[in-house]
Amino acid sequence: PRMLVATPNGIGVLRGMSLSVIRGKDGLPYEDVRCFAAGFDGDIWAGTERGAVRMTSGGAYHYFAGQRWPPNDRVNSIAATSDTVYLGTDAGLGII
Repeated sequence: PRMLVATPNGIGVLRGMSLSVIRGKDGLPYEDVRCFAAGFDGDIWAGTERGAVRMTSGGAYHYFAGQRWPPNDRVNSIAATSDTVYLGTDAGLGII
């Protein structure tokens, strides 16, 4: 089991007494992480100051930003169902 921690410098990963950080050099598209949500198929979604990031269970990162996905890049909250992700932004709700 692990615990994820949102930080301005990446994602903190706490496993037992060990803490590591996932950063841009590790593939994270944007480091200023604000929130998380468990997605479907073991994915984790992260909201950042510049969009949303989907971290797949296979270790890939998918970046969702610009007005095509969220109505504003600053993602303040995320919620996920079995097939939909909701992004709460300063300009309203984005649905993926």
